[in-house]
Amino acid sequence: MTASNMVRGVLILGCAALALTGCANVLFPEMIGATGVAVSAQGDPEGVVVVCDDSLDHVGLTGDRTGLKDDEQNPVLGTWTPDAPISRGVHRFSLTSPTAGWTFSGSFEAFEPGRGYILGAYKDSGNVATSQVDFKDSDVDGLDSATILIRSERLPADTVLDKVCDAPQ
Repeated sequence: MTASNMVRGVLILGCAALALTGCANVLFPEMIGATGVAVSAQGDPEGVVVVCDDSLDHVGLTGDRTGLKDDEQNPVLGTWTPDAPISRGVHRFSLTSPTAGWTFSGSFEAFEPGRGYILGAYKDSGNVATSQVDFKDSDVDGLDSATILIRSERLPADTVLDKVCDAPQ
């Protein structure tokens, strides 16, 4: 192998690695928090977004993959958009009724028994998101206003920011 062929090979491998890294960022966004579900003091279901750093613009609720073909996307049931990007902290909003500071668009009205749901938050202008929470209506039934379901764990609401932001994403 000549020196010029070796340099060409190294350049090609380097460019391929950069391209793959760029693609990986699209597939695997930077995780800056977690999304969960809870219930209000009145017993109504709430979305919860825990932001550790940066900020987020939207929260989306989809149905799970049950009954879908491989090439079908999860059905989008609703999107909640805060009036201003949400930053570090714990942000709660109603999933079933209007919440001050949030705008809802979509068809979601109430949980269907036995149906699976996925709730996640993301940022429009960057490759940033939270970990999602997968749940069913029965997972929400057992919650109270002091407990939040994050990932598959029930966490105390008063310590959720520290537990999420100190844990590996």
